[in-house]
Amino acid sequence: MQTHKPFLKNLLIIGFYLLTVTFTSCSGLKNNVNKVDINELHQIVTKEKVEIENNWAYPQGSNNISLIGNPNYIRLNKDSIDVSLPYFGVRQSGGTYGGNRSGIAYNGLMNNLSLQKNYDKGNLELKFEAEQKGENLNFTITMSPTGKTRTHVISNQRTSISYQGNIKQEL
Repeated sequence: MQTHKPFLKNLLIIGFYLLTVTFTSCSGLKNNVNKVDINELHQIVTKEKVEIENNWAYPQGSNNISLIGNPNYIRLNKDSIDVSLPYFGVRQSGGTYGGNRSGIAYNGLMNNLSLQKNYDKGNLELKFEAEQKGENLNFTITMSPTGKTRTHVISNQRTSISYQGNIKQEL
C-alpha cells in the first residue's frame, strides 16, 4: 500500500507544475493581446466620437438598478462631452440640481482631462471634471477593449453613483 504514496506525490507535483506553466503562459499571452487592443481603443476614443449606453446603475448604499429601457448616454467627442444619466441617490447640500432634478446632465468641455492606458488591468481610464451651476462633477470612465464600460461619478452635492454599460460603436 505504501508503494502508491510516492506515485501519488509525484503525480501531484507534476500536475501542480503543469498548472503553473499553463497559467503563466496564458497570462503572458493575454497581456500582449491587450496591449494591441488598448492602443486601438485609445485611437478610437481620441480620434472619433464615442457613445456609451449604460445598462445598470449602482447607487451608493443601495441595490443595483436596471437602466434597460431608460434612455441615457455619454457622448465623447475629443475634448467635449454630452452626458444624460439618471440619478438615484441622496442630495448632500441645499440648492438645485443645476436645472436637472432627475439626473446628471452636462454638455461642455472636459476639464483636467486624463486618458491613461492600463496594460496590467487591460483597460483605458478616462478622468475629467465638469462644473455646472455650482455642482462639481468628477467622472472616471473605465473602458475595456471588449466595449464594456464602468463610469463612476462623484459630486459635491450628491452621493456618488456608478454605472455599467457598453460602447455603442463596434470595436
